[in-house]
This record gives sequence, C-alpha cells and structure tokens, in this order.
Amino acid sequence: MKKKTEDEEFPESDALADAPHPRHARTLVGHKAAEAEMLGAYREGRLAHAWLIGGPRGVGKATLAWRFARFVLANPDPAAAAVREARDLYVEPSRPAARLVAQLAHPDFALIRREWQPATKKLASEISVEAVRLGLQVFQLSAAFGGWRIAIVDSAEDLNRNSANALLKMVEEPPQRSLILIVSHRPGQVLATIRSRCRRLRLDPLTEDEIVEATISLGSPWSDAGQDKIAAAAKRANGSVREAR
Repeated sequence: MKKKTEDEEFPESDALADAPHPRHARTLVGHKAAEAEMLGAYREGRLAHAWLIGGPRGVGKATLAWRFARFVLANPDPAAAAVREARDLYVEPSRPAARLVAQLAHPDFALIRREWQPATKKLASEISVEAVRLGLQVFQLSAAFGGWRIAIVDSAEDLNRNSANALLKMVEEPPQRSLILIVSHRPGQVLATIRSRCRRLRLDPLTEDEIVEATISLGSPWSDAGQDKIAAAAKRANGSVREAR
C-alpha cells in the first residue's frame, strides 16, 4: 500500500480542499507584470529582502510567492546566464531545488503558517510566536547550498501580536542573502512597521478567461465540471479562483 504523504494525511492551512497546494503549481495564470517586476529586481541586483504580496483571496498570491522562492533557490547567482535569459520565474520540476521545495525539505527554506495540532486534531487558529521563531531559524544558519535563505509567511492575517512582532525583528535586521515573502489578503491591515520595511506588490483580480484557465489547471474534480459551467462560475467570481470554485 502506498504510504500517505504529509499533505494527504493532514489538512494544510494554506491550501484549498481538493486542490493542489500552491507549491505544486507549475503555471502562474495572470500577473505577468508582477512576475516581471520580481524577476527584474532579482536580475538587476536590487532585490528587497522582504516582499508583501497583497491582493484578494484566490488570485494567485501564494502561487507567485512559491514560484519566486523556487527560482531564487534554483538560481542563486543573479548574474548567471540562466537568470539573464529567463523570460519568467518558471523552474523545471526536475531541478533539485524544485524537488526539495515541493517536498518541504529544502534546508534553506521555511514555511510559516498555521500548523496542524495533533493534540486537538485541528489546525491552529493563528500562527503562534513559536511557529514564527522556528521558521526564522533558517536565517540563523549558513545557507546549506551557499545561496539564499527564504521564508514564506502565509498569511499575514494569521499572525497574532506576538508572532507579528517576532517577524518584524527579522524584517528590520535581515542577514545577507535573505528573502521573506509575506502573503496578505488585506495588506492595509498588516502591522505598519512591517509594511514600511517591505516592498509591496499588489495583485489584481483575475479576468474571467484567466479564472477559467486557472480552474481547469487545478485538475479533477474542478476541470471535470465542463467549460460552460466553469465559465458561468467565473462570471460571478469577482476575479477569484477561490470564489469560482
């Protein structure tokens, strides 16, 4: 019998039920300008150490954050030919860095989110200060592969006062070659001191055609609904794949 993977066994707070986790997404639907902005900043050596990626729920913020993290870990030298010639942030899933990130096993990467609580058999209601401190330990160690150390926070709305302040300390005094990607559904409500130290990137709602494309890319059971039904849902979704589902 095939052993269940961790994400099959326990719910993940940063994933929608019956849909692939954003770390497994191979494509980014829409947001080409935002993707180009990130790639350009990295390529030109002006990468901010912290990014606040904001926008409505279900438009692809986490997908973009994971895409950027994979690219930087797979291409640690911004001056490399692969970075200069890249048209976007796509990384072949067969690359070692991509495989490790997909398995949540990359030593230079941390994911900070609400965690599954074995004692209560429920997801935590918020991101605890202990979870933030544990995730930020990645920045206290030398990079295992000599490149960047990266953390994704998904999402800022799940931080409480203490965990937000713990994150702020790292955002204020980041070590060299560190990158923190903060996903936020309501960036205006993020702690002002965190906002002021992040490069802000706003993702707009998707078009109806983009919602159809993104919904089909989720695979079964969503792609099985048929083009007409998906298109009808997209019209009522306010630019969000989450709402279309």
